[in-house]
Amino acid sequence: LYWNNHDQPRIVSRFGCDSDEVSRVRSAKMLGACLHMMQGTPYIYQGEELGMTNYPLKSIDESLDVESINAYHELVEEKHEMTPEQMMACIRRKGRDNARTPMQWTAEKNAGFTQGKPWMPVNPNHTVINAQAQVGDPNSVFSFYQKLIRIRQEYDVVIDGRFELLMPEDEQVFAYIRDDGKQRMLVICNFSDVAYEEELVGVPYAGKYKEIFNSDAAEFGGEGVVNSRVKTAKAEECDEREYSIKVKLPALGVSIYSCTPGKAPARKKVTAAKTAKDKTAKDKTAGKLVRTVKAKTPAKKSVKEEKATKVEEAVKAEKKAETVKKRATVKNDNNKADRNSK
Repeated sequence: LYWNNHDQPRIVSRFGCDSDEVSRVRSAKMLGACLHMMQGTPYIYQGEELGMTNYPLKSIDESLDVESINAYHELVEEKHEMTPEQMMACIRRKGRDNARTPMQWTAEKNAGFTQGKPWMPVNPNHTVINAQAQVGDPNSVFSFYQKLIRIRQEYDVVIDGRFELLMPEDEQVFAYIRDDGKQRMLVICNFSDVAYEEELVGVPYAGKYKEIFNSDAAEFGGEGVVNSRVKTAKAEECDEREYSIKVKLPALGVSIYSCTPGKAPARKKVTAAKTAKDKTAKDKTAGKLVRTVKAKTPAKKSVKEEKATKVEEAVKAEKKAETVKKRATVKNDNNKADRNSK
C-alpha cells in the first residue's frame, strides 16, 4: 500500500488540499488514516509522515525530470498546444520532481539535508514543514502517523480482516469495512473541503459502532471537538444483511469505528400464533372482559385406540338404528289399533 514514491507527486497536493496550513495538516492526517487501515502493508515515502507538499516550480529550467522537460518542449515549443503557463501548471501538479526534493529535516539552510549544494532545490516551506518542528508535537502529522502505527498493532482486524468498499459511487467520502469475523472496523474519510452529512448505505449490521479514532479529537492532535457521529438504525428497521447509518463528518476529516459483528434482530411481526395465545383483554366499548382461549389441538391417537374408537362408534350406530326401528314399529302398531277401533 502506498500513496507516494519517487515517480508520483506529493499526495497532500494531489488528493488533499495544501492551500493553507490547516487544510494541509487535515489532509495529511485523513490520507494517512485512509491508507493505513486498509488491507496490506503500508509504505511511508520520505516526507509523507510530515505532510510535505509539491515543489512550486517557477520555470522549466528548474526541472530535472526528463519526462517533464520532453513534454514541455513537445507541447509548448513544437506543437504549440499549450502555453508555458498552462504546461508549468501541469508539471507543478503532477511532475515527478515533486517527490524528489530533499527531505526537510530542519528549518535551517537546505532544510538540514546537506551543508553543500543539494541536487535539487529545497521546498521553501521547509521553514514550517520539517521533522524537527513535528517530533514531540502531539498535534503534528508525524505524531498522528505514530498513532496510526499503534492502532495497527492493537487491532488484529487491521492485519487479518477482509476489505469491503462501501458506496463506491460517492464522490466525497471514501468508506470501507475491515472484518475478521471477531471484530469489524468502519473507516470513513472525507476527501472534500466541505462537511459531509449523509446516509451511508450498505453497512453490514454489527450492533452499535463505537468511535475509537477521530482526526479532530484532542487526543489525536485535532481541534478538540469530535464532530463526526455514526448513528445506528433501529433494529426493527434492519434486515439480516445490511442497513444504513447517518454520518456527520467535518471537512477533510476521518473517523474510525469498531464493533463486534452480529446478526440484525428480526423485525417484530404480529402473527396469528401470537393472537391465538390465551389472554384476557378488556373490551373498552362494552366494559366487559373478553376471554380469548386458544383452541386445543387433540392429541394424536395410536392405531389401537383408533380401532377401539371405530368399534365404539359402530356399536353406537347399531344401537341408534335399533332404537329408531323400535320407535317405528310402535308407531305402526298404534296407528293399526286406532283404525280397528273405528
